[in-house]
Amino acid sequence: MDRFLFIDFGAIVGLILALAALAPGGQHTHPVDERGVVLIPAGVPIAAMRDDLVGRLEVEPGAVEFVSYQEVTWPDVCTGVTPAGRICAQSLRAGYLVMFRVEGQTYRYHGSASGFVAASFVPASTVSEPLAPGVAVSEVGIRPIEP
Repeated sequence: MDRFLFIDFGAIVGLILALAALAPGGQHTHPVDERGVVLIPAGVPIAAMRDDLVGRLEVEPGAVEFVSYQEVTWPDVCTGVTPAGRICAQSLRAGYLVMFRVEGQTYRYHGSASGFVAASFVPASTVSEPLAPGVAVSEVGIRPIEP
């Protein structure tokens, strides 16, 4: 009689995510230098995001205030921005969340190595938050971020 081993990978991933959410520590943010300047890695297109926002809102560049940059793990290949009528593959993606403010209104930009999306401007979309703090994508899969 043949025997088969059934492994429910969805349950394993869910368990790992639940355990990681209990890990100490907060959302991983990038370091700040002695002057309080956020140290953003090369390749993150902050200037391009700012220019995009200036163009969308038709405001002067000085009206756009940089609020925050965080390294995050998105729950899907759409970096947390699912347009109406579309299904995004549930695959963890390392990325970033950038926030700007213009005249008291906050605007979100979600991104990854493949680019960014102006989350605040995608019509009829579902905007998701990044995964729970303490979860990251590594070369070997999902792992808690070590403090």
